[in-house]
Amino acid sequence: MGRIIGENLRNELKIYDPVSSSNMVLHYRLPTVEERIAYSSTVFERDGDKLKVIPGKSRHEFGSEILTGFEEGAFLKESSEGLVKFSSDPQSEFYDPNWKTLVVKYASDLLDVLAQTVFEGARATSSQMEIVIQKNS
Repeated sequence: MGRIIGENLRNELKIYDPVSSSNMVLHYRLPTVEERIAYSSTVFERDGDKLKVIPGKSRHEFGSEILTGFEEGAFLKESSEGLVKFSSDPQSEFYDPNWKTLVVKYASDLLDVLAQTVFEGARATSSQMEIVIQKNS
């Protein structure tokens, strides 16, 4: 199946969460061209004549920007009744309007995986590209 592109799509990233030892699905939107450019430019920081690679901050920031939700049951939170699931879906009885704040604060590692996959996942490798060097006469 090919990549589906367009506005207002709900993309899904299926990942394994080692903290909970479970598989989960994160929903996200495709980043804009401007976001892709901004992401690429914030991964690097100049320190004098050195260039540092600092992907952590960018992954966290941009991962939270494109996160639109998650599959119900992916996360639990403490409440007066003990651990309860919460949802990012406004139609769910478990909907919590603060779902994104909770995920950003307590599951930032998953935001990093989301951003890395979406923003860095389609990098060309040597087996996918051909480099041709022509000598000018």
